[in-house]
Amino acid sequence: MYFRLHETLGSGQFGKVFKATWDIHPHKLELAVKTLKTGASDKDRVMMLQEAAIMGQFNHTNVIKMYGVVTLDELVCYNEYFDRYYVFLCCLLMFIICLYSIMLFLAN
Repeated sequence: MYFRLHETLGSGQFGKVFKATWDIHPHKLELAVKTLKTGASDKDRVMMLQEAAIMGQFNHTNVIKMYGVVTLDELVCYNEYFDRYYVFLCCLLMFIICLYSIMLFLAN
């Protein structure tokens, strides 16, 4: 598995999101690679893994596809790539998912 990181698409609660190319010979896929920031807390690591677990459950043409998570050395999630508009929508969806998780936590 080989990723080539390109420009930074943005940053968020957990770290940075990069545009990347995943070289799976003979194919190359464009991805959005989300990295955990250096020095992140265990809580942030768990929350990012929970987010990835939720995103991994979706299989729909209107939802960004989660290809996988790498947990060696550092935590990295790699998703289907869309232009900035769709990345914004993905971030909004992730925010809604996090907000929903918080509401469930507070309800209990």
